Amino acid sequence: MPKKILYRTFPGGVLVPENDEEQAKTTRWKTGSLVEGSFTESRNPQHHRKVMAMMQKLVDYSPMFKTVDDALEAVKLAIGHFVVAQTTQGHPYPRTKSIKFGAMDQLEFEEWHKKVKDVCLDGSLKEYFHGLTPEAYEKMENELLTFM
Repeated sequence: MPKKILYRTFPGGVLVPENDEEQAKTTRWKTGSLVEGSFTESRNPQHHRKVMAMMQKLVDYSPMFKTVDDALEAVKLAIGHFVVAQTTQGHPYPRTKSIKFGAMDQLEFEEWHKKVKDVCLDGSLKEYFHGLTPEAYEKMENELLTFM
């Protein structure tokens, strides 16, 4: 089974195991061995929290969103972050994809976040805010901009 090893990057593209425990995982490799691997940038937890705070802002302004998960689900559908699944009767329906840390790396999350910013500000979600005055809607947009 492949071993997962955490590396820290240094200038010049040098990768060094993150700690002694990670270094120990590499000890069986002989110097000069060709070792195959794939690398992903770990997700930034602050970036994730920022998106969740943005979703909370949508909940605060929309009577249709009762929870952050409601807002997140609507945003995922609006940006096309779903697969088409089938019910047991064969009817298609959209099943949203996960944004959990294990589901996407930082680069994928940044691309996803850009789509979220776009959909939150281009009016695609306006139907969820039908009771807001134009002034309140503008205030919400300005508050969303602070998360961008």
